[in-house]
Amino acid sequence: MVLKFCSPPWSDELTTAPSGNHDSDEGQATATATDGRRSGVERAWNDLLVAAFRAKQSEVVCRWEKEFNVFFDDSKPVGLGFQPASKSNKCSLVPAESYACVIRDVAPVGLAADYNARCRSAGDYSHIIVDKLRVRMVNGVDVANIPYADVLQM
Repeated sequence: MVLKFCSPPWSDELTTAPSGNHDSDEGQATATATDGRRSGVERAWNDLLVAAFRAKQSEVVCRWEKEFNVFFDDSKPVGLGFQPASKSNKCSLVPAESYACVIRDVAPVGLAADYNARCRSAGDYSHIIVDKLRVRMVNGVDVANIPYADVLQM
């Protein structure tokens, strides 16, 4: 299965990978102490800011991809939760009415978590699968204006 994800840049819907999947122990004590009081989105934004700061220090450009494809084989469960898209916010460049399926969560085990781990180890934070990304295509079929239930059946 090939999924194409999209997200409007710098909107309320943009997040990055949850800190729970990091391979590094760096900052683990701080994250553990505060995770109970912070939402997943706050932790995700914190991770994005840390990655951007590190990229700035090393003078490597860190850019979020607006759209990207991910191939999943059938070796094990994908590990993605989906939900219907909510109404578009006024800053969103991708109207909710056109793409009805949104990533709700990424399981800590599964093909999506493995993919995210490979991206992190390569230092490529621009293609990490996170909550709030919209599903734009399934197996090469554009899912614009296709109802949520039908997208799940693809």
